[in-house]
Amino acid sequence: MNLNDKQHWLLILIDSTPHIDDKTRLQKYAFLASKMILKDESAYKDWESHNFGAYSSSLDQDVRHLEKNQLVSIHTVKTSYGQHDDYAISGKGRRIIHTFKAKHRVMADKIKRLTRYYFDKPLDELLADAYALFPEYTTKSTIRARVRNNILKRDARLRSEIVLPYTDKKIGMPSITTSAKTNPFPYNDMDLRKRLAEQAGLSGIPPIDPSAYDELSEIFADKKFLTYNNIEEIMENIRA
Repeated sequence: MNLNDKQHWLLILIDSTPHIDDKTRLQKYAFLASKMILKDESAYKDWESHNFGAYSSSLDQDVRHLEKNQLVSIHTVKTSYGQHDDYAISGKGRRIIHTFKAKHRVMADKIKRLTRYYFDKPLDELLADAYALFPEYTTKSTIRARVRNNILKRDARLRSEIVLPYTDKKIGMPSITTSAKTNPFPYNDMDLRKRLAEQAGLSGIPPIDPSAYDELSEIFADKKFLTYNNIEEIMENIRA
């Protein structure tokens, strides 16, 4: 069977983990792999902002093509929250990619490092990283507020950095704010900035200035001004 390189890499991604729980997780795995690992090597290029962040319609089509040819199995899983699809490579699919995978072992191992890192983590954590790394793909997301709250909760120190095993890029509050002018998703909540400024004892901050959150982060980074417990209390008050 003739597969193009993108389809080979998609099979390798699905094979890199015992199974992939949910279509959104599959899309985010492929998105991060395309942007952080494969890049110019037959990566999917048609990413656009969608309901749950970055989405590739051609990847969706390829998944259906692979299932039709019995290279991937898709099972519907029912839970108390509803139902979703679960993806796994078939024996036939594993045989198909054997030679290609052996030829590109280094890249395949990097993809495996990515998917295994998130395998036991909640989907919300994967979404938080994808949104933080590439906020330009969140403009049409219907869950921006939820993801933003998860980012704030996780990064209570505001200046902390998170090290990811599949990239040298560090993420945290500073890395998200660098794109605030082109996509204000994490920082367009005027009320949140106002309440945060009040909690920090400031007289006010520019209500539409994307750098406002950075200014507050600098204050929070000053251990003489706020302790870690103070920061935790402030964040809880904001989320209340």
